[in-house]
Amino acid sequence: MYQKLLIVGFTAILFLAVNEQAQAQQNSKHPKPEGFTFQLNVGPGHHFGTYSGSSSSQIGQRISLGVGTYVKPNLAFYLRAMAARETLSRTIIDSDRKYTQTSAFLGASVQYWLSDRFFIEGGAGAGFIDDHLAFAQTGFSTLFGAGVTLFENRDTRINLGIENTVTFIENRRVHNVGLSLGIQLK
Repeated sequence: MYQKLLIVGFTAILFLAVNEQAQAQQNSKHPKPEGFTFQLNVGPGHHFGTYSGSSSSQIGQRISLGVGTYVKPNLAFYLRAMAARETLSRTIIDSDRKYTQTSAFLGASVQYWLSDRFFIEGGAGAGFIDDHLAFAQTGFSTLFGAGVTLFENRDTRINLGIENTVTFIENRRVHNVGLSLGIQLK
C-alpha cells in the first residue's frame, strides 16, 4: 500500500513540477530565498513495519521540523528531526494488547527546488524505534520527500508534501509515509 502511495505521490508532484518549471521561474513574484530557513510540518502518517517475517500497518500522527540554510536560491541544507506515533495491537499470551510505537529520525537532508513551487528532498541519519513494551533501539535511517507550495509571500511558504522515512534495525524495517502540511520560513 505505502509503495503505491509513494509512487503515485512522487510521480504526480514530479509531473506537475516538470510542466510548470519554466513558467514558474520566469513569473516569480517573490525574492529568491537565501540564508537561514526553518520548516515545521504536521500531518497523518502511515506506519508500515516488518519484523522477523511478520509485519504491521497503522495510521498515526507525524511531526517534523528542520533548521538549515540556503546555499543557492534553489538548494537548502537542513538538520531534520521527525517523530511519528502509532497505536498498534499485538497478541501477547493469548490476549490482544494495544501499545504505542514511536519512531523518530534525526539527520541531515538536502532540499532542492525544481521550480518556485515544487521541491524534492532526501537525507540520512539515525533512526529510533520504541514499542514501549520490550524494544527500543537505534539504527540507520533515510528520509525522502517531495512537495508543492500552496501559498507564498515575501518570507513564508505554506507547503503540502509527502515524506517517507525508513529505519533499519537488525531484522526490522519501519517505514513512515506521511502527508504533511507545513510552514517554511525563507
